[in-house]
Amino acid sequence: SDDIGVSSVFSPAVMKRITSNIGNQDSLLSMVSTCYSSLNGFLQENDRVDVCALVMAGGWIESTYFVTKISGIMDSQELVNRIGEQKSILTNLIKLIEPFYNNPEYTELINELYDIETAFENVQVEYHFVEPTTDSDNKSTIVNSTSTVIISEENIQIISEKIESIRNLITG
Repeated sequence: SDDIGVSSVFSPAVMKRITSNIGNQDSLLSMVSTCYSSLNGFLQENDRVDVCALVMAGGWIESTYFVTKISGIMDSQELVNRIGEQKSILTNLIKLIEPFYNNPEYTELINELYDIETAFENVQVEYHFVEPTTDSDNKSTIVNSTSTVIISEENIQIISEKIESIRNLITG
């Protein structure tokens, strides 16, 4: 966080709370969401949209890495669907980060994302719209739409390898 100038968002107190809640998934999710919101606000206020794009790219890469690794050991259509649904998310992520292509610090990352995008070309995702359900008492909306994903085991393996490669590039 020091390297990108956002250490104030991740204070020692915040890091201690995260560490003490490692076993509590709900608390961790809530804290990560709060940290992400704080980080996003900090970066936008300080005109660091480029770093915000990097944070989003890193989050996408890490979460996709975990899903592809889990899908290799668990036979779950839901995990396969989550992998296939990353196709449109990746397209949007690339649009977000492309304006920084001429910055040498971003060029290699963006080229790697383009490479992953080609691995998704054979993935077919059909979206089935269903009217959402709104619960005004609880101030919530439930999305009822579904997606059907058609993706081969070979394609999942290729995507998994490319995700692992870009992750290793970032983490060293």
